[in-house]
Amino acid sequence: MCSTYLGIVPIKGESLIGSMIKLKWLRENMLELPEEPSQEQLHAHCRAYILGLIRGVLMPDKIGNKVHLMYLSLLINLRRTRRYNWGSACLAMLYIQWLYWTVRWERLEKSREALHMGSQKVKWRS
Repeated sequence: MCSTYLGIVPIKGESLIGSMIKLKWLRENMLELPEEPSQEQLHAHCRAYILGLIRGVLMPDKIGNKVHLMYLSLLINLRRTRRYNWGSACLAMLYIQWLYWTVRWERLEKSREALHMGSQKVKWRS
């Protein structure tokens, strides 16, 4: 998939981890465009740039150093890509992250309360 739509093949284990490509590798390996690029070269560079935007700007995560290949499949037809509702996708990602951190915070608070209650019981017994 990468060789067809990006024109380069990532190395498994180094730049391709599971189904994710390291953004640093992608930036380093996308060569500069010639003065008159072919249609394929232009599309490959557009896809790489959009992948960087997706993970780095539109839908960042905690680290933000890798992008999933599922997004590359959405960029196969660049004419169709502009019709996607990227705003809804970003909002959904925001809700997912909000839910993740809310649940994580609540678990942390409950464990702190349990530790606090446990320390009070120990003091009462002694």
